[in-house]
Amino acid sequence: MKWTFSFLIIALFFGCKTETPTDTAANSQSEQVITNVDYQYEVRQPKVSIDQPPLLILMHGYGSNEKDLFAWADYLDERLLIICPRGPKDLGKGRYSWFDLRSSDAGLRYESKQVIQTANDIATFAHQIAEKYNVNPNKIFLGGFSQGAILSLGTGVMFEDKFAGIICLSGSFYREFGRLLNQRKDSNLNVFLSHGRNDTVLPFTEVEDYVKFIRDKGGKVEAKYYDADHSVTTQNLKDMIGWLSKNIDS
Repeated sequence: MKWTFSFLIIALFFGCKTETPTDTAANSQSEQVITNVDYQYEVRQPKVSIDQPPLLILMHGYGSNEKDLFAWADYLDERLLIICPRGPKDLGKGRYSWFDLRSSDAGLRYESKQVIQTANDIATFAHQIAEKYNVNPNKIFLGGFSQGAILSLGTGVMFEDKFAGIICLSGSFYREFGRLLNQRKDSNLNVFLSHGRNDTVLPFTEVEDYVKFIRDKGGKVEAKYYDADHSVTTQNLKDMIGWLSKNIDS
């Protein structure tokens, strides 16, 4: 069994080009500060009684909504508080995204400033949720699929000290975040990264290169590759669950 995301056929992020200067990430945390981020979200409370539970925020891909990855809630560690937010960009008919994409002769393009701002907003949202539900501040995990994975990894780079771990499922590593990471001598990123070798939406081609780059900067990456397309297989989900539980216990 596997979870497929057919709506993502239009989200060919790998070839996206930025529309603003690529040095934006050098000053990424000086973007507009939003003091309140009002994302609609699904929530699963811990299934066991626990003071200050670990928190997992899972973000959907382009064209989906907050109910998508929430379907995994019953399979995940019972100690977790699970939050699945809805992207702020309304595409109509129950479909949402985290940032805009625009078609051009050069392929799909995104606006760098908007992506960086959204990463800032996600960090603010995580802080709001952590305070509202009194979670363990040392056990906050951020993850996502496809566009949600891109932002999870990027937000993790921007706010390394805020997250115990990052989950990147069939995502990519945008150059803005790569430049920011490259400015650091050492990274404490802790990442679970998975990708299908047959992915035609976000091709596997450069995945191993940016995994090596993160590791070379000091980050810890558990990378899992599957003979799969742009989807999350049962084994992929099991591997993610195991990584999460291991990191909750550590």
